[in-house]
Amino acid sequence: MSELVLHGNLALNARKYRDKDALVFGDTRISHHELNARVNSLADGFLGAGLRPGDHCALLFGNSVEFVESLLALSKIGVVNVCVNTVLTPKEIAYIIDHSDSRALLAEGEFGKKLNPILGELPKLDRSLLFSANGALDGFRPLDGVRSANTAEPSARVDENAWMRLAYTSGTTGLPKGAIIPQRSQVLMFYQFATQYGLSDRDRTLIVGPMYASGPYVFGLMSLYFGGTLVLLRKFDAHQVLRTITDERVTASFMVPTMYNMMLAIPEEERRARYDVSSLRILSSGSAPRHTRTRELMFEYFSSARINDCYGTTECGLSTNLDHHDQLRKVTTVGKPVMGCEVKIVDDNNRELSPGEIGEIWVRTLSLGSGYYKNETATAKAFIDGWFVTGDLGFLDEEHFLTLVDRKNDLIISGGANVYPTDVEQALYRHPAVLEAAVVGVPDEKWGEAVKAVVVSRPGARITETELLDWCREELAGYKVPKSVSFVADLPRNAAGKVLRRVVREQFWVGRETKLI
Repeated sequence: MSELVLHGNLALNARKYRDKDALVFGDTRISHHELNARVNSLADGFLGAGLRPGDHCALLFGNSVEFVESLLALSKIGVVNVCVNTVLTPKEIAYIIDHSDSRALLAEGEFGKKLNPILGELPKLDRSLLFSANGALDGFRPLDGVRSANTAEPSARVDENAWMRLAYTSGTTGLPKGAIIPQRSQVLMFYQFATQYGLSDRDRTLIVGPMYASGPYVFGLMSLYFGGTLVLLRKFDAHQVLRTITDERVTASFMVPTMYNMMLAIPEEERRARYDVSSLRILSSGSAPRHTRTRELMFEYFSSARINDCYGTTECGLSTNLDHHDQLRKVTTVGKPVMGCEVKIVDDNNRELSPGEIGEIWVRTLSLGSGYYKNETATAKAFIDGWFVTGDLGFLDEEHFLTLVDRKNDLIISGGANVYPTDVEQALYRHPAVLEAAVVGVPDEKWGEAVKAVVVSRPGARITETELLDWCREELAGYKVPKSVSFVADLPRNAAGKVLRRVVREQFWVGRETKLI
C-alpha cells in the first residue's frame, strides 16, 4: 500500500490480523478478514449498480455496521461520501443532498419520514442509485441485495489526491459549507491522532458519538486503518458506555464533555461497584470546553487513562492537544500544536500578534482540506496561502499553548466593551448547581447588547437568578456580569456536541425578546 487512502490498509489488515475483531456492534463481531471481504462485496455491488469513481453519494445513517462498511466501500471505488446529520430537518437534509450534487443516496429505514417529503425535490439523484439499510424505504433497493458474490479487491485505483469526502460544517454561523477532504488529508489526520496519542493495532476504540460528525468519524475509522478494533455504539447512554468499556476492555475513546459529565453524574459508589474502567489508557475530549471540575473528577475515576483535550476543525482535523500532564497546569488552554501543524494569531489586518494578544486563530497543517465545494467566496476568505482561517478567537502564551476565547461571531459588544461568552460561562460553571451554560448577547436599548446567561441546573439542585447573578459579581468584572438568567432543560447542540449559541441567541433577537422555553 503506497497511496494514502482511507481504505488503504484494509486488505493488509485482513492478512495481518485475520481473525481479530475489527468491528464490534452490539452482538455483531466482524473480523478484519470478514470486514475486508464484506467491503469488497459491497464495493463491487455499487459498481454493478452504476456508481462510478468521482460520483458523490449522500449517506443518512446512525451508527451501524452498514454505515462503516458503506464508507469504506465507497472509498475503494473512488466515490465521494457526503455524510448527512440525521437530526436535521427535511429541508436542511435536502439542502445538503442537492448542494453536494449527490447522484446516489444511502439511508437507513428509520429516516423514511424525513426523506419522503423531499425526494421529489431532488432531481440530481439517480433513482436507480437509492439504497436502504436496516429497514425498507419506498423506491429504495435493499443494501444487502446490492452486495456481490465477488469479494476480490476492486480493480479501480484511487488516487490519494482524489476527493474522499464532502464534510458539511455544523452551520454554527449560518448555512453549512461542504469542506473538501481529499484522501491524503484524511489519512494524514489519522497519523496525527495516532502519533499524538500513541494509538496502534492493539487498541480497542469506543465510538459513541454519531459518525457523521467529524470527530467520531476520524477517530473511529482511524482505528480500523491501523488494524485496531472499533467498538461502536448506536447512541450515548451513560450506563451502557461504562458497561461497554468494562465488557469490551476498551482502551481508547473520543467523547464530548457532556458525555463525560453524564457518566460522572452517576453516583461514585455505584460507578465503582458496577463498572471496571481500568483498561482505558487514552481518553480524548473535543468539540466544546471541558471545565476544571470535570477534569478533576475524570482524573479520580478514569485513573488509568491519559486524559487529553483537543481542538480542531472539520477543515483541518486535529490542530492542538492538551496532554495529560498539562491538564491541571494549563486548565484554560487547548494545548500546543500537534505534529505537522502550526498555529498563529492575527489581527484584522492579518498581522501576526505577540503572545497574550487576542486575535483570530489561523492554522497550517499537513491534513488541511482543499476548500469549500461550490463556494469560491468562502474558500478565498478561509484558505489563505496554505493557512486556514478558523473564525475562532484566541491567544498563544509564552509556552505556545493556545487559549480559545470564542467564535468571532459570538463576541458580545456591550456598552462598547468586548465580552467573550466563554469567560462568563467559565464563571457560571464554577457554581456547584450549574450543569451547563450558554452566554449570548441580547438586544438592549441602553447597552446595545446585554449579556444573557442560559443555564441548565444540575439534577436536584435549586438555584435562583438572583443567586447566580450575585455569584457572577464575585467572579467577574462588572461589565461581564449577565443582566439576566434563564433556566432551561437542555441546550441546543449540533452533531459534534457543540452548543449552538446562534440558536440560543436567535430566541432573543427574533421579535426582540422571545422566551427560550
